[in-house]
Amino acid sequence: MKQHIGNAGIAMVSLFLAFLVTAYGAKIHSGKVAEMAEMAEMAMASREAAEATTSEMVALRSPLAGRYLQMNKWGIAASVPATSVDNGWTFERWVKVNVADNFALHNTYWNRFLVMTDTGLTVSNFLAEDEHAKLPEGAWFENGPGLLGASSVYSQMFKRFLTMTSGGQVGVSDVKDIQEHVVPPNHHRTTNVPEEWTVQTQTFTRPGFSGWPGWLGWPGWPVWPCSNVFKCVQEGWYA
Repeated sequence: MKQHIGNAGIAMVSLFLAFLVTAYGAKIHSGKVAEMAEMAEMAMASREAAEATTSEMVALRSPLAGRYLQMNKWGIAASVPATSVDNGWTFERWVKVNVADNFALHNTYWNRFLVMTDTGLTVSNFLAEDEHAKLPEGAWFENGPGLLGASSVYSQMFKRFLTMTSGGQVGVSDVKDIQEHVVPPNHHRTTNVPEEWTVQTQTFTRPGFSGWPGWLGWPGWPVWPCSNVFKCVQEGWYA
């Protein structure tokens, strides 16, 4: 009798243990499945974010000044008057990094981004174009309206436009709504204003080697020799 009860007890304990193992195993499996699903979701989000980021090489020309926006060793400035970007010019070539409805402007030669402040324009720390996640809010812009074949570059953070005067002075506008510089449709305007730019998207070769200057802290080497001596002296190539 005692032996029979003992065997029955052992059998019940064995069944209970089997149940626990099965339940625990199912829990572990369920947890692993959930973890794998979460990892897959994160990977998909990362891929979608990467796909949402595009870039193109552009040049920004002020139709009012007839000059291009450039980054040189002193900061943000204007080129000499020109109608196109010379093959030897690297300061006027920008990588326009598009993320959703915003964009940032990166100069590969100097390996820095254009940054707007509440009083003017400056440049970022050394950052490669794919390091845009580290940028301050002032480095992000959106396309604004324009007339006569032009558009505008607007900072939602500072409520200001990127500007260039007829004399080539680069800066920022007063605080304005994004529509404020555009005249009403019934008003005929025959000249552009400082807030307006034409964005040229010809197929430029990227100057320098993007990436390595960021960790060395040096600008990239230009791809072509400087072909315009006056331009090179003005921009400090021989300084």
